[in-house]
Amino acid sequence: MRKLTIIKLKILMALILIYIGSNAYLILECILSKEYIGALFYCIVFLFSLWTYYGIKHEAKVNNRIDGCHELLKIQASVITDEYMKGMYNGMEFILAVIEDREPVYASKVLRNNSGKDNEK
Repeated sequence: MRKLTIIKLKILMALILIYIGSNAYLILECILSKEYIGALFYCIVFLFSLWTYYGIKHEAKVNNRIDGCHELLKIQASVITDEYMKGMYNGMEFILAVIEDREPVYASKVLRNNSGKDNEK
């Protein structure tokens, strides 16, 4: 799910770069033909496109970092052996839940789900 979102963001970034290039061309064309109102309009659109591009670039970077946090959380879930490691997992889960604006799934529930899967095998 997250990988698909990152791919969509990168495609959108590429399209915006093409749009920025075409705006730069239109700005130059308007200036050379002495249509300064048109050049001003395209300059505003150009700046808005740059703003959008860097906003999307930042969002893609944040999504990559959150994916890394999820991987660390999976690793931590696999090494819960004592109360200290359980507390470490719960803290990591709580921080990630706050960032993602969701309810945390604490270690006790994860351990219950894992033991239920082990019993089914």
